[in-house]
Amino acid sequence: MSKLYRYLVAGAITAVVLFLVWYFSNVVAYILVSAVLAIIGKPLTDLLSGLHVRRTRFPRSLAALCTLLAIWVVVVGVFWLFVPIVFQKIREFSSLDVPQIIRSFQEPLMSLESFIRRVFSISESEFSLVDAISEQIKPLLDIGVINNLLSSIVTTVGDTVIAAFSISFITFFFLKESHLFTDMVVIMFPKKYEPNITRALDSVTHLLIRYFTGIVAESSIMTLIVSLG
Repeated sequence: MSKLYRYLVAGAITAVVLFLVWYFSNVVAYILVSAVLAIIGKPLTDLLSGLHVRRTRFPRSLAALCTLLAIWVVVVGVFWLFVPIVFQKIREFSSLDVPQIIRSFQEPLMSLESFIRRVFSISESEFSLVDAISEQIKPLLDIGVINNLLSSIVTTVGDTVIAAFSISFITFFFLKESHLFTDMVVIMFPKKYEPNITRALDSVTHLLIRYFTGIVAESSIMTLIVSLG
């Protein structure tokens, strides 16, 4: 009976935890993103915190702040490079003359239309391939659709600002206290499993640091080569 009771209690606790994770999904997402950013920035934070300025060790909090600023510089730089290109392409698509595009392909389309009519015995009044393609393409390039898309992007700016502030705040503390995320995970398990959980998390963190360091180095080298080219 006691064994069944333990199973029921464990199931109830698991259900409660899953419900809380679902209910606070935004907060959980912020924490996970912050943990990933902290893993990416940990080598830089460790490097800065190991420096000595006039026989005074570089404060860990200041090192975490510098690392966070470096992450934001990279993020803003990526947006600064790619967002204008995306908006330029959107404007170009919105100014396309669909009828003119269709007319440029009119001759091969007419040949294809004649072939379809012969195969399926369709009269000219019943089917027009040019009109069908034009009707399918026009909604995709409608300026109203593009304006609605831009409006939806603008309305999400507030949520994005809140998310950015929350992630920055959490990332700073994860960088300042390198074992904070590990302690948060370990505390959710029974005490007898703490050594195994800690070793597993340390191994995963070490592997992720190496992986993200390689990704950042490769991306930086490719960006430099493309920029010079």
